[in-house]
Amino acid sequence: MVKKLGMFVIGLAIATTLALLSLPSQPLVAEEMPSTDSPMPSRAEVCGLVQSMPRAADTDELLTLLDRDRPSIIRDLEAMKTNMEQYDSEGYGWQNVIDGSSALEPRPASWLIGALGMACEESLTAMVTGTVTYRQRIGLPPSATVVVTLADVSLADVPATVIAEQTIETAGQQVPIPFSLTYDPAEIKPQHSYGVRAQIFYGDNLRGTSTTAYPVITQGSPTDIEIEVDPV
Repeated sequence: MVKKLGMFVIGLAIATTLALLSLPSQPLVAEEMPSTDSPMPSRAEVCGLVQSMPRAADTDELLTLLDRDRPSIIRDLEAMKTNMEQYDSEGYGWQNVIDGSSALEPRPASWLIGALGMACEESLTAMVTGTVTYRQRIGLPPSATVVVTLADVSLADVPATVIAEQTIETAGQQVPIPFSLTYDPAEIKPQHSYGVRAQIFYGDNLRGTSTTAYPVITQGSPTDIEIEVDPV
């Protein structure tokens, strides 16, 4: 009985030792979070930096230089995700071991640059679309131009900040005149208010302008609208 008890204690000690040796050697205390005083870079800034790297204009060429391809990038991301989830579920604090000798594999390196290059291939733009019209039963002369502007109108006492603008040469086209304003979503602040306005010019002379507010994008506002212009 004593012999069996002794063997059990020895076995338990060996199992405990092996379990401890399998734990990461780095401290498991969470790292200090970076200061939030610095402005957060936008997606456009990150992608602009990646795409300005040498030979980065062609993503596939960049991946070749990094000795990677698209499937391998996806496999690397999936492996990193799986390992992060495992470390996190076991309470090991993957954020503390990612740069150590027992770091997660694959380690951030060339595959990360390739992954960013692939992600930044996506369009960084969005659009506000619609039509410009008026109620008067008169035609537009061939020289008429329509100017549609998207602006940040959050502050009433300062000039609106223009986000995008489109000038349309009508060349005989009549209302409704379609428009599309392309903007960078990174410039949009959810708590701000944005609006569009339209103006009609005959040559250099302003002949019509919108007089009603047309909110768009944020706070539940649409991104496709009809703008009505009044004569001036």
